[in-house]
Amino acid sequence: MKILEIGEAHSLQPGVADVSLRFRFDDEPADNGAIVVPAATREMVARFDRHVLNRTLAQMILRERPDAVYLRGLYGCTLDLPRVAKLLGLPVCLEAQRLPESSTLDGRTAIALSSMLAGVDVLVMDAPQNLGLPMGDMPVRVDSREEGIDRLIQRGPDFSSLLERDYALYEFCLRDHPLLVEMQRQYLPHFHGCASVLDLGCGAGIFLEMLGDADIAAMGVERSPVIAGYASGMGLAVEAADALDFLRSDQRGFDGIYCSHFIEHLPFEAVRELVARIAEALNPGGVLLLVFPDPESIRSQLLGFWRDPEHVRFYHPELIELLGISSGLACEWKSCDDQPHEVGPFPTHAGSETEAFSFPPLPFDAQCNNHQQWWWRVLGKLGVGPLSSSRQQLAALAERCRRQGQALDAMRARVDDLWKVNQTWAWQDNAALRFRKPWSK
Repeated sequence: MKILEIGEAHSLQPGVADVSLRFRFDDEPADNGAIVVPAATREMVARFDRHVLNRTLAQMILRERPDAVYLRGLYGCTLDLPRVAKLLGLPVCLEAQRLPESSTLDGRTAIALSSMLAGVDVLVMDAPQNLGLPMGDMPVRVDSREEGIDRLIQRGPDFSSLLERDYALYEFCLRDHPLLVEMQRQYLPHFHGCASVLDLGCGAGIFLEMLGDADIAAMGVERSPVIAGYASGMGLAVEAADALDFLRSDQRGFDGIYCSHFIEHLPFEAVRELVARIAEALNPGGVLLLVFPDPESIRSQLLGFWRDPEHVRFYHPELIELLGISSGLACEWKSCDDQPHEVGPFPTHAGSETEAFSFPPLPFDAQCNNHQQWWWRVLGKLGVGPLSSSRQQLAALAERCRRQGQALDAMRARVDDLWKVNQTWAWQDNAALRFRKPWSK
């Protein structure tokens, strides 16, 4: 049986496990074979910015195809790893000397700990401990690593063909949660002052966590029941439902609605209905923020959009703005206003510009360059020379400066033209639009 063992570098013995994920905190001595994680992730807190090892573990599982995962030690950066392994169909053994009491943790971390332990198959612990779980969710407790591995061997993986599983689970497990936190931080101020926010297509609930940190009450809707359950296990309020079905049936009103990277998964008619129903679900004065890939970004076109097999098509911000306005909403802000999309044409022919790029040669004075005349060299060291020759040199220097100035002006104009073209690479990958529902019609 192939075991993937996870733990701090100093706690794992080389050659014992078939595959190992070794890490160290950045305040510890260097270990060349270990992944470095921030020291702040040592504290056992359930937050998405602590998920610095999730993606690495998912990649190792897909690459190495282990039969089970053995985790040694529980920290903020490892709290979520058993759930990642379970999503990918692997049994998990957790080795921990003692687990923290729920009363010593914040509410969300206590929920995350219980959710994680409910999915652990085997628990290696020196002494019994009341985990506060229902009997059906209790992991098997053993006293040693050898016993734990024996139990894993008995269970074995519960997948027959890894690649036949739900693709959404793989896409979710391979996301970089700390990076997504940073990417979405800029959108939080749009909801300041809201008493209730709905996140449509919320996924694992990263933005819900951010709203909660800002003391904004929020709930999410996620189509995948597995991922919705994962979000609930992070202590977040998420309902498993199709976004359109939810909007058709739910009668609640919201002060704010956040919809990020969702509309590109829908055909046009569904997007039109989505915007119209969002407008109905907003309270008067409520705000809607839509975020989606910008079709005018070359990076999105070439690098990002086509990684997701469920993407249907790009939507231009002007089209989405029109849909919002036609649904009775007012567009208050567009991200492209902060970075105008000025498109510059490629130069089609060089013509005289090519000549302007040629720096003129320095003027040649035969007398000045005759180094055989000793008296000329002496005068040169003294900084003086024949008056007629000096006048000629000054005139030649002035002409050279004029021609070089022309060349520099031509080069500056060419660079400006090329920069206008290259700005298509500098535009943000995402377009964002903020709408407001009028207080009265």
